[in-house]
Amino acid sequence: MHPVGGQTIPNSIEAARSLDEQERTECHRELFCVPCDQDGRELAYFLGNSLGLMPIAARERVAHEIDRWASLGSRGYFEGEPSWIEHHRRLRAPMSRLIGAAPDEVVLMNSLTVNLHLMLASFHRPNAQRNLIIRESPAFPSDCYAIDSQVAQRGLDPRECVVAVGPREDESLIRHEDIVGAIEAHRDRLSLVLFSGLN
Repeated sequence: MHPVGGQTIPNSIEAARSLDEQERTECHRELFCVPCDQDGRELAYFLGNSLGLMPIAARERVAHEIDRWASLGSRGYFEGEPSWIEHHRRLRAPMSRLIGAAPDEVVLMNSLTVNLHLMLASFHRPNAQRNLIIRESPAFPSDCYAIDSQVAQRGLDPRECVVAVGPREDESLIRHEDIVGAIEAHRDRLSLVLFSGLN
């Protein structure tokens, strides 16, 4: 048995086939744009973590908000339904169900890079003894820029104060023991350990 989204799903091939069949009968595929290859054949699309399939309704909804921007200007923050300043509150309940948290534990804001800067500004407190950050490798370039710029902003050299831990040669995943090993090796200088949610 495996807990998913508040329900327990049997962990077996039969359960997977049953869910596949249910998905076919309750399919919402027609609501999404599916990319095609050069010959017009639909592609199998598995990139759900970063940028999933575009909902067909997205273009219309974005156009609606652009029209509101054109007609309301900055008044759109407070006028209309929904007002822009309320967007994060409207998304709190569905997001909390998605990630398994209580609604009052969730807020949606900014971009990944902006949030990373805010987190580093809040939690990275280097001093003369502890000024080292351990991060994953490879990482999104914007993550690396955020880390390096926060280190440089404090008058430190990223080449000396950032250690990247990546997969071993001919491997694609970072081993748990390598992360722990880096923490142990740099424990006296360590200020912050920063890994993505996937790792």
